[in-house]
Amino acid sequence: SIAKMFQQAEAIAGGIMDIMSALLDGQLNLIQAQQENITTLEEQQAESSARILEALQENFDAQTELLQQSVSEQEAIIADATSKIAGYESELSTARGNRHAFLLTLIDAEQARLRNAKKEKKRLLAEEKANQKQFADEQAAEEKKRAEQKLANDLAIRALEKEARKKTLENDLVEAFVNTSLGVTKALSMGIPGIVASVLIGVLGAIQIGNIQEQISRLADGGYLEEGKSHEQGGIRGTGAFGNIEVEQGEFIINKKSTA
Repeated sequence: SIAKMFQQAEAIAGGIMDIMSALLDGQLNLIQAQQENITTLEEQQAESSARILEALQENFDAQTELLQQSVSEQEAIIADATSKIAGYESELSTARGNRHAFLLTLIDAEQARLRNAKKEKKRLLAEEKANQKQFADEQAAEEKKRAEQKLANDLAIRALEKEARKKTLENDLVEAFVNTSLGVTKALSMGIPGIVASVLIGVLGAIQIGNIQEQISRLADGGYLEEGKSHEQGGIRGTGAFGNIEVEQGEFIINKKSTA
């Protein structure tokens, strides 16, 4: 009988839906595991970057302290040599004979010491400036790498969320098709009175299916890039075969249907 055939079809459809539901659960669990792995990776990368920045700061501070100490030592030599030269020159005006010659020798020696100290101080200050630049460059490079890692992880998480949403919608779409078909079939099995009901069920089912299909289509669309760097800052590079493509924050990406 029609009723028995409908019951059999309903049982088969129910079995199929159970299998699909189990498959969906497995897929969603896998996606969740991937998200958790990315979250763990993000935490590890953040910790590693923090340690690197801390080490860079400590190394820079230690080098700066040593250089400043050396600069202070040279400044002390400069002050001492300058003072001695002044004293010897003051005595030179009244000195005679061997004492005069000896003072000239002392002045020459202190002037040499003064020149060497000034030269060494200049070298130390240049080294300190170079260290400052190197530290700033290394710090900026690490911060840039960390920002790129975070952006990549965020995009990966969003892609997985999108994939999970798409799989759920696809499953809902199949369920809507099956339920609508079963509903129409069951209504028609009621004879003439069920014709109106079958039409209503078909219309409502079509609306539901259309809504789901529209949501799936939106997932395939492009979108506005809210995050990322400008072209001047390096942009957002493509990967693999698309490595020669660069976009930037603020640009809008569209899908191929939008250009058809």
